[in-house]
Amino acid sequence: MMNKLIAFSLMMFFISMNAQVSDKEMKKHLKNIEDSKLKSKGISSLDTLFCKGEPIATVKVYQKSFLLGIEEQSINGLKTNLPYLIVTKKSYDESPTEKVYYDQYFFPGLNLVCDIKNAIGIPNVYENICQYGLINQFGVDTVKAEMFVILKGRVSIPIQSNNQVSTNTTSSFDVIVPRNKSSFLMFLGDNIQQDSKYIGTITKNTVNGQSGLLNQYLIFNSVGVMICTATESSFMSNEWNLLVYKNNKFYKIKSSLGKDKEDIVNLLIENGFL
Repeated sequence: MMNKLIAFSLMMFFISMNAQVSDKEMKKHLKNIEDSKLKSKGISSLDTLFCKGEPIATVKVYQKSFLLGIEEQSINGLKTNLPYLIVTKKSYDESPTEKVYYDQYFFPGLNLVCDIKNAIGIPNVYENICQYGLINQFGVDTVKAEMFVILKGRVSIPIQSNNQVSTNTTSSFDVIVPRNKSSFLMFLGDNIQQDSKYIGTITKNTVNGQSGLLNQYLIFNSVGVMICTATESSFMSNEWNLLVYKNNKFYKIKSSLGKDKEDIVNLLIENGFL
């Protein structure tokens, strides 16, 4: 009963944010919510994303065209209004005569990007969010988002430069600095050194997981290509799920207390990724 009251209150709040909603629009909106509930699908109505009839995010459309539909949109938090997911329509020339369209999913808080082929019969953005549980009451579900990016899309690699994020799908993962790999590691700020040579960077941030806040490391090689994300299984657990972009595989390790960075980087070095 309490969930229904919360859902109703949120629904009325978003309706109040849309001035001059006509009776016809209101009836359509209520039908959309019911369809979302009965068909267990994701539907956007009155700038709100509903999953199984429950409001989970707001939808902001930045660009729309007659031919392509929504070309750029942001899925934001209900309370924070922070962007959880930015979806942009992209096109690639796969041959001199063929242009193929994709929906590019970018999770800003996780620095994860992938391209989902846009074709007839493929679920739309809202259905994917709900079907794969990409967003929950805490925000983006990190584990499900990482799995979705790897299993469902063509992975793009976020590159950090001058505090901005761009994507690069062609940068090499195989830039390995010649050195004595048995030498001890040094961490100078975010920089990683081995055998007195700079081999990459590792940065730490906090992300929203299904059970709350999680620590996460982003690891870049010596030319600035992000090669791995390492995310905790649960907060302060010292168990890390590594997503390596070179082979699109997950690795799991249990780090020693206070040696999480060292253990993560050593795994990457031992497997030839850094």
